[in-house]
Amino acid sequence: MAITRERESHELLLVSKRRPSPDCDLRLLCLPYAGGDASAFREWGAALPDNIEVVAIELPGHGQRMAEEPCRRMSSLVDVMAGACAAAIDRPFAIFGHSMGASIAIELASRLATVAERSPVHVFVSGAQAPHIERRSLQHVSREELLVELRRWNGVPEEVLANNAIIELFIPILRADFALVDTRARGPVRGGLAAPLTVFSGIEDPEVTDEGLKAWRQYTSGPFDLQVFPGRHFFLDSARSELLHEIGRRLVSWRFAQRSATRAALEPTETERCGR
Repeated sequence: MAITRERESHELLLVSKRRPSPDCDLRLLCLPYAGGDASAFREWGAALPDNIEVVAIELPGHGQRMAEEPCRRMSSLVDVMAGACAAAIDRPFAIFGHSMGASIAIELASRLATVAERSPVHVFVSGAQAPHIERRSLQHVSREELLVELRRWNGVPEEVLANNAIIELFIPILRADFALVDTRARGPVRGGLAAPLTVFSGIEDPEVTDEGLKAWRQYTSGPFDLQVFPGRHFFLDSARSELLHEIGRRLVSWRFAQRSATRAALEPTETERCGR
């Protein structure tokens, strides 16, 4: 592991999903969807440029931290995350979040910018409408309704949905995650994010609308763009290669711009050259 911390209540475990790289230029912090865990990003590191280190965030109650109590309040989770991420943001970083992870990502980015005074170089939100767009709460729906929703999202294999033992373990995790989403901030933090913000979506995703995707624009004072891929809610799996290409392209462009600016700053000005 590239980065670890002692496990305490609601403290984050940051797990590098590729061989640690002390020379990496940039870290990409990845936040999962409801019911998901850090393993969703296990193949990302190999598909991105070598100078980018992928760090997946394992939330309490998920994956390797299944035995821990999940967090049900967004503000509490983001408070802990802002401190736990300190080891990962000792160099330039970007943030990616899908679905539930998108709501966490935007709050974490704003919190780091305003409290830690460390802004991400880019924020990627995926498979989600802007947080202030109202949506149906799912934390209290019946088991049957929840299974209908899971089938509609087309992200859980049917053999898993048909396995009662697995579903009985999975549903409490989902309910906790839906409770977390229900406590999200309903608008951008005043004076918060200025980083570039990119929104990704699947063209057949039943969970989003064009209006809800474009509404992310008000969450940053920086550049904004929206890109749609083939697929449904879990296009991050079905269109993974295309998605990672676009993430890598944007981060490489940032690095190129940074290096160009550094070279320009080191070059003598016209007045300095004439005075020699």
